[in-house]
Parts: sequence; structure tokens; C-alpha cells
Amino acid sequence: MKELFFPYRRVRSDLFGEVSIPVVKVFLIGKEEIGVDVIVDSGAVISIFPKSLCNILGLVFDEGREASVRSATGEEIRVRIHKVSMRIGEFIFDARVAFSELEEIPYVLGRLDILEKIEIRFGKNGTRLLMEQKY
Repeated sequence: MKELFFPYRRVRSDLFGEVSIPVVKVFLIGKEEIGVDVIVDSGAVISIFPKSLCNILGLVFDEGREASVRSATGEEIRVRIHKVSMRIGEFIFDARVAFSELEEIPYVLGRLDILEKIEIRFGKNGTRLLMEQKY
């Protein structure tokens, strides 16, 4: 079992002052490999990214399955769902990912197609990912 540790990212909040959020580095693999920092959101069903990343990966946005998701605030977000290869550390896997036409959305790592492959532990100082690569 391989373990990766990502320290929490400290950000400033007008309401709460300095807070810690779980952020990990994920690489999306398509015609290019794109490294992005994502918020690990155990409440999010699906990982979500803006349409611009879909295009950079060489995917045709409109060929994805049309759907809508709801944000934590209840806002409906129209998306297209594609299967994407991801890499975290040396661990590579496929996951369904939602791409939104909204460019200002946070990059989120959700549960779908992730939790059955990766164990995620939120600790005092950061996020631990436990993965078992099958060759």
C-alpha cells in the first residue's frame, strides 16, 4: 500500500480568519497531462472542473453525457460527464468527471470512482491518501 501525504493549505477567510483546507495535486491525462490542485470534498459526489480543462485534455465537451449537479448551496450546475484518466503520485486510474461551462468553479475531487480505489484520511495536519496499485 502506497501512502501520500498532502499538508492542509492555509487560506484566509473573511468570516473565520485563517482556515485549513484539504488540497491534493491531481494530474488529468489526455492529449496533455495537466497538474491541478483540487479540494478533497467528501460531500461531493463527482469531481468537477471547468470546460477549459476538458478542451485542453482533447475531449469534446458536447460529447459528454449531459447532466446537472447541485452545489453545497443548492445551485444547479449544468455539466457534461466524461471518463478521464487521473494520476495521483504514481497511481493511475479512470474516473467519471464533470466539466462545467462555468470557469469560476473550484476544482473538486469527489467520491465517484475515487473512494473505491483510494482511501482518504483527514488528519490533524493534512490529508493522507492510501492506494494499492494493481499492475
